[in-house]
Amino acid sequence: DKLSAVLARRAEHYFSENLRVTE
Repeated sequence: DKLSAVLARRAEHYFSENLRVTE
């Protein structure tokens, strides 16, 4: 459903930001 998509997108964004900061 929509909520799952939103959460997945937010998690993906957070993960990407984390990688950027670490690198």
